[in-house]
Amino acid sequence: DRTTYTYTMTVKNTRSHPVQITLKDQIPVSQDEAVRVELVESNPKAVPDKDGIMVWELSCAPGAVRTVSFAFAVTGLPPLER
Repeated sequence: DRTTYTYTMTVKNTRSHPVQITLKDQIPVSQDEAVRVELVESNPKAVPDKDGIMVWELSCAPGAVRTVSFAFAVTGLPPLER
């Protein structure tokens, strides 16, 4: 079974001058070799490091809105007991 999770972050520059923004987020890192976590999509592109950390460096004009989204899939999780 495969479950996909999607996240979106939106930032707005409310200043009167351009700014550089560093966004960081993390995807899970499995400690169980039967469970796999893989990055499915990242826009703009980012590659997770060994700890699952992803970093986006963005330029943002005055008043501009920037959106970053990513999705990861988890496979191999045991079914939940009810």
